[in-house]
Amino acid sequence: MRVESPLPSIYYLLFSYVAGLLLQKAGLFFLLPALLLLCRASRAAKGLGWCLMMVCIGAANVVLTDPLLDARHYRNAGTDSYVALALCQEPEERARTFRAKAKMLATGNDTLWQQRSGYVQCYFSKDSGFSLPRYGDTVFTWALLRPVEGFVGKDSVYFDYGAFMARKGIYAQVFLSKDNCRISTAVRLPVGKRFRRSAGTLRTRLRSFWNNCGFDNRELAVAKALILGERGTDPIEEAYRKSGIIHVLAVSGMHLSIFSCMAAAALSFLKRKAWQRWLRFFLMLVPVWGYAVLTGLSPSVCRAAYMFTVVGLGDCMGKGVKTTRSLAISAFILLVAAPGLLQDMGFLLSYTAVIGLTLFSPILGGGGKEGGRIRRFFKDLTVASLSAQLATLPIILCVFGNFPTYFLVGNCLVAPLVNIALPFGILISLLSLAFPVAAALLAKPMELLLRFMNFAVETIGNLPASVADLSISILGASLLYGCIFFLLQSARKRSAGRLQQAMILLLLVLWIG
Repeated sequence: MRVESPLPSIYYLLFSYVAGLLLQKAGLFFLLPALLLLCRASRAAKGLGWCLMMVCIGAANVVLTDPLLDARHYRNAGTDSYVALALCQEPEERARTFRAKAKMLATGNDTLWQQRSGYVQCYFSKDSGFSLPRYGDTVFTWALLRPVEGFVGKDSVYFDYGAFMARKGIYAQVFLSKDNCRISTAVRLPVGKRFRRSAGTLRTRLRSFWNNCGFDNRELAVAKALILGERGTDPIEEAYRKSGIIHVLAVSGMHLSIFSCMAAAALSFLKRKAWQRWLRFFLMLVPVWGYAVLTGLSPSVCRAAYMFTVVGLGDCMGKGVKTTRSLAISAFILLVAAPGLLQDMGFLLSYTAVIGLTLFSPILGGGGKEGGRIRRFFKDLTVASLSAQLATLPIILCVFGNFPTYFLVGNCLVAPLVNIALPFGILISLLSLAFPVAAALLAKPMELLLRFMNFAVETIGNLPASVADLSISILGASLLYGCIFFLLQSARKRSAGRLQQAMILLLLVLWIG
C-alpha cells in the first residue's frame, strides 16, 4: 500500500524557501498561519502549511545570519590594536597579491582580548621571504582594517564593490606583509579541515608545476583557470567575455562532468551487482568532491557535485532522479547553508543555465537524431549554447547591460577545444605528481592548444560589434522571460497565438527598457 507524504514536492519547498529569503523579516509573519494550516486534517491544507513554514524558515535564516544582530560582530563591536584571523581558504594568487577569506577570531590590546565574529578579505604581499599562511592557520596582525570600497572600471562605470562583498558577509579588508603580521601554523585540525588543507597543498603543488612549465602569461592564465579554477588575467578574461565563452574559464558542471567521466571510466568494471554499484558510487565521490575542493568550492562546482551525488544515490537505490529534481535539491542545500548565495551572480547564472539546458534543449533540438556524428555534435553544441544563452539573457542584460554577439561562433569553435584541453590538462597534472619530467614534455602540446584557443577567442572578440550594449530593468527582464517562454511554446506547439503574445511582450521590453 502506497503512503502519500504530507510534504509538498521539493519544487514547492524550494520556491517557498526562496520567497522567505526575499521577504526576510516580513516572512516571519507567516508563522501563525503555517501552524494553523498544519493542524488541519486535509492534505492540501497541510501542504500549504509546510510551504508557509518554509517561508518562515527562509526568513529566519536571513535574520539569524544578519551581522547587525550579532553583538560580537566587528561591525558592531569594533576592533582593537591587534586582530586574530583564521584563514577559511587557501590564498589565491592575484596579479600583485595573494587573496584569501578569513574569519575574525578576536581583537585585543596589550592587556585584554575579546572574542569577535565576522569575515575579512585578506591580501598578502608577494614580498620575498614572506611565508604565506595556509587554510586553518591563525594570523595575528596589527594592520589597519579598511572598509571595502568601490571603484571605477575600464568602462568608466562605478562598481560598488563594497555592496558586492557585503552580500558575501565581508565588510572589511586588510593588507598584510611580513612587517605587520605573524602566522601561527595549525597543529590539530578536524578531519574535514585536514582534507581541505591537503587539497590546498596539492593545489599549491600543481600551481607551482604549471608556473614552471614556461608558458606565456596568457596560456598560463587559461591553463590554471581550466584546471585549478583560478581566475586569469584581465585582458584574457575580457577576450573570453567578448566571445561569449567566459563560462569555460570558471570551473562548473562541464569541468566536473569531464572529471567524473574519467573517474567512471577507471571504475567501469564495478557495475554489475548492487554492492559493486554502491562501491563504485562511493569511490567516485572521493575524486569528484576532491576536485571540487581543489578548485575552490565555487557555487557552480558545488551545484554540479551535489547533482552528481543525488543522481548517483538514486541510481544505486534503483530510482532514477530527474535532472530538475537533483537541481532543486542541490539549490536547496546550498541556500540553507549560505542564504547569501541567492544574490551571487555565479550561483544564479549557473543554475539558470542548467535549467535552460534541461527545459529548452528538447524544444530547440526537435529530438531528431539524423545526420552523421560530426553534424549531430555541432547541432547539439549549438542547441546547448542557445538554450543556456536564452535562459541567462535577461539576467545578463539586466546586470551587465551587454551581450556577446558572436557567442554561437565562439562556443562552436572553442568549446570542442576545451573538451580536449581539460582532460589533457588533468592527466598532465596527475602525471606531474609522480613523473614531473614526462608531464613537462606533455605540457608543450598543451601550450600550443591553449595558444590556438586564445588566438581564436581574441579574433572573435575583435570582430566589429562583438558586444551589443543593451540594458534593461528588472521589470524588462521579467517581461523578456515571458517573451522567451511564449516563443518556445510557439515553436513547440506551432501556435501563431503564442508568437503574437511573444511579440507583444518584446515590444513592451523595448518600450520599458
